[in-house]
Amino acid sequence: MHSQKKKYFAVIAVVFFALVTAIIFALLAQQTTVQNVDQLRTDIKSGNFERDYAEKPQSLIDRVVSGITGRSNRRTQNTDETTSTDQVSPQQPIQGGSRGGQNITSGTVIPPQDQEELVKKVKEEAMPLPKVAVREYVLNTQLPQSPESVRIYRYKTAYSETDIQNMAQVLGFSSLNSNDVVVEKNGDGLTQIFDLKHKLFLAVNNKTGTMMFSAQNGIVSSGTGDAKQQALALARSLGYTQSCLKATATYSKKSVPRTTHIDIHCEWDSVGAPIINYFGILNLPVAEALNSVTLGSLPGASDGDITDDNTGTMSMRPNDFNTITVQQDTLTGNIMAFSSNIMPLLAEIEIPASQIISPEGGFDRLKK
Repeated sequence: MHSQKKKYFAVIAVVFFALVTAIIFALLAQQTTVQNVDQLRTDIKSGNFERDYAEKPQSLIDRVVSGITGRSNRRTQNTDETTSTDQVSPQQPIQGGSRGGQNITSGTVIPPQDQEELVKKVKEEAMPLPKVAVREYVLNTQLPQSPESVRIYRYKTAYSETDIQNMAQVLGFSSLNSNDVVVEKNGDGLTQIFDLKHKLFLAVNNKTGTMMFSAQNGIVSSGTGDAKQQALALARSLGYTQSCLKATATYSKKSVPRTTHIDIHCEWDSVGAPIINYFGILNLPVAEALNSVTLGSLPGASDGDITDDNTGTMSMRPNDFNTITVQQDTLTGNIMAFSSNIMPLLAEIEIPASQIISPEGGFDRLKK
């Protein structure tokens, strides 16, 4: 009996030590995988926090989609890195953030040696491309009459240094080399000119194609006639010489007393077709046809700041594009401000009637 108790005691001891050993190894394993919370916070702030994810290899279609769209289907790290099928070294600039003080953009970089293989796989998966076969064309719209002439307007894509200097000269700035003038430029295509003596400001943004001018005391208008005619004369003197320009409205604002605002747009009749942007089309009422929209027509939203609107609508201005706005002091007649989102004209080409395809001819070409 005594020996049997010793036997049970030995078995219990072995089981106990095995359990203790397992607990110790489990604690050690947990310490190697779980960091202290304070240490995690420190690593995150210092940018050293990284976590490896187990990833499944991408299928052929996933790789093709990633290559075409420029986006990876894999999960990304907390450092906003964009992963691809090829590993990127920490020193290599990747797109989607910054690392090591380097500026980087978003997207997936496909190595040159993989590009040919990618095109080959796309052809294997997607070729031949589907073709559209039209059995019959049905036209329920009445075709317009063919115009006698059509103009093609070629606009400048950027303001040159000479353009900006000429604008500053026309607007009364001192020489840009004088001590009274400060010129600032940045890498985004923005040029700002401050005339400290005459208190003038000119900003030209080549990235957005816009310009703005303001004068604290105004500048003398060189044009004659009413406010619309003077505004057009100023626009043409600044390089906006396209014949389609037309002053469509004059109005005042409560927030800018003693000032007349003049809206200038490129006239549709001169171009031969409406100039409408996509957002403008989407904002039209469903029941309103495009051929009923006129130049300078205003949206339905009223603007409580508008007064003395010669159109009688007192609505928000349609000035998101194709617009020049001039501000004139009603007492002195001086020009107080000028802004434009229309680029100056590079060339105006008139197409004679002999070279214009009739609407019927254009429709026949579409059917071929």
